[in-house]
Amino acid sequence: MAFLLPLGEIILEGLAAGAATNMGKEVYDTFAPKLKDGASDLIGKKIGGYAHDNPSGFVAETLNKSYQYSNRTPHTAHQNGHPRRGHRRT
Repeated sequence: MAFLLPLGEIILEGLAAGAATNMGKEVYDTFAPKLKDGASDLIGKKIGGYAHDNPSGFVAETLNKSYQYSNRTPHTAHQNGHPRRGHRRT
């Protein structure tokens, strides 16, 4: 029976490692969305501030182009009257 003692210890160590992994996953699931949102807000403010300070720079021009593309309608009529499907990038 003494040979079963190391087997029980291995099983208990595996259960403890699984519980620790589960706790780590719960902590990550709790704080990761908040950290991602905060980082996105911070980066957006930094980029927006840089574009505001340099209105003729590359960053400001890129943001203006992205706003122009986002405000376009997805369907436009060609000369033959057939609507275009999807959005063509030029």
